[in-house]
Amino acid sequence: MVNLEAALQKFPELTPRMAHWIREADPLADQLIDATADWRGGRLFCEMDKAVRDPDAAPPEFGPLLEHTFTVPTWVDFDRIANGGEFFLSTHVVGGIVLGARSLIMGYAAPAGNKPLVLSGRLEGSVNRRLAETSRFVFDVNKPGSLRPGGAGISAALKVRLIHAKVRQMIRNYGEWHDEWGAPINQHDMMATILLFGLVLLEGLEHLGLKPSSEEAEDYIMLWRYVGYLLGVEPELLPATRLEAERLMAFVDLTQAAPDEDARRLTAAFLNASAAEDDRATPPLALGHTLARELLGEKMADALGIQRSRLRHVIPVVRGTVRQLNHLRLRDVGRKSAVEAGIRYWEWVLQNNPAGPVDLTLPETLLRKSIPRAPLRQRSM
Repeated sequence: MVNLEAALQKFPELTPRMAHWIREADPLADQLIDATADWRGGRLFCEMDKAVRDPDAAPPEFGPLLEHTFTVPTWVDFDRIANGGEFFLSTHVVGGIVLGARSLIMGYAAPAGNKPLVLSGRLEGSVNRRLAETSRFVFDVNKPGSLRPGGAGISAALKVRLIHAKVRQMIRNYGEWHDEWGAPINQHDMMATILLFGLVLLEGLEHLGLKPSSEEAEDYIMLWRYVGYLLGVEPELLPATRLEAERLMAFVDLTQAAPDEDARRLTAAFLNASAAEDDRATPPLALGHTLARELLGEKMADALGIQRSRLRHVIPVVRGTVRQLNHLRLRDVGRKSAVEAGIRYWEWVLQNNPAGPVDLTLPETLLRKSIPRAPLRQRSM
């Protein structure tokens, strides 16, 4: 973290706590990964799917993790969570654009937070598969009823939680890690990820003209609060309201260093994914750069090396179209149709990804064993 003196002045209680949480990971998931180290052939995720549907049939190794999972916090309101998921689905393609061109890229921009992704190679080594897995996860946790007991969203969240633990294990056993980065995939970084999928996506939608009702926004924050709980994020790091989320994000923005070379490489791999598969992708690629620059802001886009394009003039057209769609979406009949369209959109995304339909899987190796140490630079943004 950088700018700690300024952070202490602005967030006197939060800053010391974050200095602690940046060094803490997820003991329950780490213990399960260690306990099942000799399991092969996808057994862990197969058994996890069964355990979510029938906890009594779970292997004994699952006990502590499932006890946490099935202890539903008192603040959880499944009707509100369902409304939050329907809101996201009702944004269909616009939500997909903002998720990619804003939320995901802002995750890559964090110099310390991006190091597990760089070491694992889960983006650069297999970009389309990685994006398909992210799409699968996002769709699964937002689908109607998916976060109720036994739902697909529970399984998806637990699998992502175990993927994080497996990456930590491989870094611990085979990789090189620098102390200034904190723990790999630590509590601070997992909190930031929840903010990216929740608050940051909301802000991106609003920037393009898709404004949720206050109820939709708060319910969407609750959805990601619960997903964060399932992912193993500590309760004190999970925002209960949009206002709390904005405060936490302000802390992250203040203390996050400027994008580094890894951030630029990850961003380029993401934005150029379609071009790598299709030589005809130049116009969509230019539009992707244009939307990313609009959603990230010029300074962040420049820091990430995102090219300028001649399509900047399309942004007012995009924003006007999105506003019209949002006007229709906010009607009762329109919202129902928009949710149905969103389900079809995400099903299409999953079926037509260049990597083909994929399921979440545990990584087996690190693509890289070490990363040259570079000083964390202050952000000028």
